[in-house]
Amino acid sequence: DYAEIEVVRRLLRGESGAARVNNPVEGTVRLSAYQMLPSLGWGVVVYRDKNLAFEGAYRIIAVSGAMALLFMGALAVLGTVALRRHRQRAAALEDLAERTGQHTERLNALLEVSLTLTTELSLERVLARIADAARRLLGARYAAIGVRAVDGASLDQFVTAGMDETTKAAIGHLPTGKGLLGLLIAKQCAIRIRDLMSDPRASGFPPGHPPMHSFLGVSIAWRGQVHGNLYVTEKEGAEEFSDADEGLALMLAAHAAVAIENARAFGRVQQLSEDLARKERLAALGRLAGGVSHEIR
Repeated sequence: DYAEIEVVRRLLRGESGAARVNNPVEGTVRLSAYQMLPSLGWGVVVYRDKNLAFEGAYRIIAVSGAMALLFMGALAVLGTVALRRHRQRAAALEDLAERTGQHTERLNALLEVSLTLTTELSLERVLARIADAARRLLGARYAAIGVRAVDGASLDQFVTAGMDETTKAAIGHLPTGKGLLGLLIAKQCAIRIRDLMSDPRASGFPPGHPPMHSFLGVSIAWRGQVHGNLYVTEKEGAEEFSDADEGLALMLAAHAAVAIENARAFGRVQQLSEDLARKERLAALGRLAGGVSHEIR
């Protein structure tokens, strides 16, 4: 009897609307819409299974959810890429700032060395400045400059940086320019070694000498003439010295060559001046002796 159905009773009462209808026999839930049509004297009731009624909505929700997930995934990927690029740019800027600071420090040190060449007459002090600059700028624990004697048989001067007086006293005699130091002079080359202790070209260390592993040495030459060598050992923060370190070492060696040339040229001028003064004194004494002899006659 349809008259017993709730939505039909509502329709007979002249109502219109929608309702949820349970069917315990079929175990289903249906949605119904009912509308009274007074002009016709009857009404319309429409039933629709709940799942079918919302199927389109469910589809829209599912598609919208999938699109939302895709959108969120795309945002996550873009965010990750943007973050990575930001970190890369930040790292690049930090690296640029660090390298700029290093370049500035190196330029200032080279300028200081250049000024020393024009203001300092003492070769030993100039070489000490260059050795200390090499140690600092190349990130080495030790640095040294050996100046070849004029006869070329040995080292005439040997200046170090980074080594205290106690260690120098324990080592004793200075290097004579053998082994690797002699090779730098003979070959006029640059030598880089990761482990000096195991290199067969090294002539060994005397008792009391500190251990040295990484090594960078260059010749000190000017216009084809070798004046000595400059070397640094024990690279800090790395296992060996780099190409950039070698280039800077060559620049410092060029400054040392100019200093040695200037010092030796100054020494020759002084010697000539002394010889000229001695000859003038001898000539004056000769003239004086000649005048006295003339007066005696």
